[in-house]
Formats: sequence, C-alpha cells, structure tokens
Amino acid sequence: MDPSLTLPTCTDEVIEALVIAACGETASAHERFVYRESLRNLVRLAKAEQRQHAEIGHRRLLRTAGTLH
Repeated sequence: MDPSLTLPTCTDEVIEALVIAACGETASAHERFVYRESLRNLVRLAKAEQRQHAEIGHRRLLRTAGTLH
C-alpha cells in the first residue's frame, strides 16, 4: 500500500465523488456542503459501530477464554 495514501484521504475522495455524482452541477454550495457533511457523519457512525462490535467481540472472546482455564 502506498504510504502517502491514507484512509481519510481515500474516504474524502470517495465522498467528493459521491457529492458530485449525486448533486450534479446545479446544486448550490450549501446543498453540496450539507450532503458532504451527511456522508462524513455516516462514515463516523459506521466507524463507531464497527468499534463497538469489535469491543463486544473482544469481551466475548475474553469471557470464553476465561472459562477455558
């Protein structure tokens, strides 16, 4: 993987592509801003949910490992 390519940069590029595709040329700057921020918030929510699921799985694994001893 290219070290200069980081996840936020990649995510921002995908978000910008979605904004352009969904809003088109006729959307105002405000409309594009609202759509862009909505997508960013969706990404944040997905990351938080992913962390929560990983933490729950980790706790279950520790609980299971504790019962094996």
